[in-house]
Amino acid sequence: MRDKLMMRSCLVVISILAACSPSKSIMLSTQQSNTPIKTKTVEEHTEFATSTSAMLELESPTPEDTSETNLDISLHQKIHPEGEESKDIIVATWDEIGEYVYYAVAPGIGQRPYKWFKIGLDGQNEDELPHPIIASRLYPVTPNFYPELEGLVSPHGRFNIEVEPGEMTDRGPVDADVWLVDTKGEYLKKKIIESAGANFRRAEWTEDENVVVIGMGPEFGTDLYHINIKLNETTMINEIAQFNDPGLLEETLSPDGQYLAIVDGNGNLNLINIPEGRVDVMKGFFQNLRWADEGPKLFYYKGTGWHEAESLNSYSVSSNEENTIWKMDELENEGIAGFFEVSPDGDRILFWEPRQLWVVAIENN
Repeated sequence: MRDKLMMRSCLVVISILAACSPSKSIMLSTQQSNTPIKTKTVEEHTEFATSTSAMLELESPTPEDTSETNLDISLHQKIHPEGEESKDIIVATWDEIGEYVYYAVAPGIGQRPYKWFKIGLDGQNEDELPHPIIASRLYPVTPNFYPELEGLVSPHGRFNIEVEPGEMTDRGPVDADVWLVDTKGEYLKKKIIESAGANFRRAEWTEDENVVVIGMGPEFGTDLYHINIKLNETTMINEIAQFNDPGLLEETLSPDGQYLAIVDGNGNLNLINIPEGRVDVMKGFFQNLRWADEGPKLFYYKGTGWHEAESLNSYSVSSNEENTIWKMDELENEGIAGFFEVSPDGDRILFWEPRQLWVVAIENN
């Protein structure tokens, strides 16, 4: 039985790119964690702490019974960039203040060349960009296909990340060092990670470029490193907090750098308070973790099983409250599905599939 909506919401579709049949919700990986995590419920109010971290299990609030959500589609417009009718959207995101949407199209996922476009929320003023955007918060993560889109350049272009392979075998490098290049010339480059797993996964930066979280790993698994560039400090996440699951599925750093949200190998959401070294755990099956600047507030798909999301929810760090924004069948009834990205102010959701793009306004979130 799916939960009733917690809040009354209204979908306002602001723009749509091309038309094709909607798909069902995104599949989750079935990779399992080998590392059990100790948890507790908020209601128990019992103490658990170590010298470096504390962990608790958060129970999602019981959604209230509400009437059916009103779906108001205010605009439906088909847009085909000239000469790109047969290509797929591989990723989409917002501009810094939420006035425009950027999206890239390619012949197919992993294929090149790809082109970037910018479009206004009214579906007008669509322009091809002369070069790719600088991005470190794109979703889904595609390092095997487009590593240049996975945080190798800091948000304002000051720093570049370089991965230098180490000892080589017939199967490739055993490990790698990670270097930070300062384009402003305060130093040519400096080593920030030594003898990590040989494969770069992704990197996410704070907007001020002072902090970056980098994922590296061997053939399977991921280790996360927290680098404070201003203080010249590199610390593994499992040294900051009691989280050590190399089978993690995805992670994302909050815009202010205070929180790291991780989906572990069992599908649970682990929210790490970096300054306090605390891990809060929400049970379930989570995917598509995205932060809004305000709050900060975390958005995600949530379900009770691996293979199907049941709702799109938000979680406010400041109020410790979870809100069901829309159930999946409400979105699917309007033909809306796919990956999503939240606007900086947390008031709108950008959805996309290979041939469709929507911007949807949230009310009462």
